[in-house]
Amino acid sequence: MKIYMSVDIEGTAGISNWDEADNSKRDYPYFAEEMTREASAAAAAAVKCGAEEVVVRDAHASARNMNPMLFPEECTFIRGWSGHPHSMMDGIDSSYDACFMVGYHSRAGSGDNPLSHSFSSSRIFHLSVNGRFVSEYYVNMLTAAYYGVPLVVLCGDEGLCKEAKEDIPELYTVATASGEGDSTHSLHPLKACRLISEAVESALSQELPKPYELPKHFKVDVEYKNHPECYKKSFYPGASSDGSRTLTFETDDWFEALRFLHFAI
Repeated sequence: MKIYMSVDIEGTAGISNWDEADNSKRDYPYFAEEMTREASAAAAAAVKCGAEEVVVRDAHASARNMNPMLFPEECTFIRGWSGHPHSMMDGIDSSYDACFMVGYHSRAGSGDNPLSHSFSSSRIFHLSVNGRFVSEYYVNMLTAAYYGVPLVVLCGDEGLCKEAKEDIPELYTVATASGEGDSTHSLHPLKACRLISEAVESALSQELPKPYELPKHFKVDVEYKNHPECYKKSFYPGASSDGSRTLTFETDDWFEALRFLHFAI
């Protein structure tokens, strides 16, 4: 069994301020450690269930946040940004049996996490697919599905977990925290890690579900915070602008949507 795991930081237990996600700030090291602990708990549980390889994709900021020494030997790591349109899912392909997402967070515009955003907190106001405002989870889940890989475990804030369960009822989720204004109500980090381990063991102890069924067509809208950014990106082939802050691209091929997002975001 081969597992792909994408790991972010803004959905880890206890995190509540942008300084805690910024490697130039004094609050960051603890949350990089928590990101490591939660991802390592998922990886160790997967190995316990028979995974022969767990590919761990560090998918936050520099993509160089976690300490590989704290993971099982069965893990391999993707660190840094290659520039591939898969982005937070770099390395995903059809060879994987299942996908995990750990430390994930709610979408831009959501009140479920004070750190809610969609790929860029400074530039993107909203991101939508087929009229639905979406998070990084949804984009990355579609990428896994594109290669026939089911998402079976998701860990992050409560709002995101509820959203993901509506998409994938059989998904195992761990809500590490809930947001209220500029604050969070969080699990104890040890409990979060224990629940993550239990979720992975439950997910992998039964027949894996089928991948999410991809839509037949994709209409992707990127609403920027500033109009000049939209104008600049409107020269992408096939993209169109509404003349203000929203850039639109349509395709039947999800990879082409990812290629557009790679340019647009």
